[in-house]
Amino acid sequence: MERHSKAGRKRREHVCCKYSGADQYCLKREEFGSANHDQGSYGSHVVWSAKNLHVLPDGLESSLAGPLLCGGATVWGALVTSGGRPVVAGDVVGVVGIGGLGHLAIQFAEKLGATVIAFSSTDSKREEALGFGASEFYATKGVTKFDEKLVKKIDHLLITTSELPDFDLYLPIIASLGVIHPLTVGFDKTPVPMLPVVVEGRSIQGSATAPHLQVQKMLEFSARFGVKPQTQEWPMTAEGIEGIEGALKTLADGQMRYRGVVVAQ
Repeated sequence: MERHSKAGRKRREHVCCKYSGADQYCLKREEFGSANHDQGSYGSHVVWSAKNLHVLPDGLESSLAGPLLCGGATVWGALVTSGGRPVVAGDVVGVVGIGGLGHLAIQFAEKLGATVIAFSSTDSKREEALGFGASEFYATKGVTKFDEKLVKKIDHLLITTSELPDFDLYLPIIASLGVIHPLTVGFDKTPVPMLPVVVEGRSIQGSATAPHLQVQKMLEFSARFGVKPQTQEWPMTAEGIEGIEGALKTLADGQMRYRGVVVAQ
């Protein structure tokens, strides 16, 4: 990294060589917000180790890089590195939930050459999902079974909703050897019917975020192919925290579309 480079940092740092290529799971990692609270998130200056930073490509605005280093890294890890079976051109990728993660997952998958099928509880986000790059959309509220003659078999299913869905609904449309990626989970136990998982060689693959080198590739991919988070911005000033309070209220009200960015004035 050269001096005066424009850089950003994801939420995990202090990775170790033992997990090369999967350093996001290093046992000595430090999580943003839990390990070191003096991280400069709302400061004008901060000192960070260069090895934990990512150079922002030319043309990628800081307000877009922030969400990409968070939600972008999460979905990119599932699509490109998780479980050793990356998404390739021609795959069918399903995305459950059109929100902060889901709207990025659709864009990345489509730019990687996949056919994207979006699922949401109602039709309210249909046009947005199609605009992000989905070729098909299905509303799931009240649905107990998909028509398997209409819905393509899915190679990768990314779950980005606040709660895990009913696996009985989705397993019949997962291809043999297909992979389910639960990217958002709760603390409750989730029942999974194992017979359709076992007999078709399907798998459920955990994925927290992308490894360090892949995060840099994700930023470069985004800048090159125009993957952009849809954001709402609020001002952050030295005089008050109105912007932060406004962002948190919008999030709590469920009105965020789809990433909130607090911008220093």
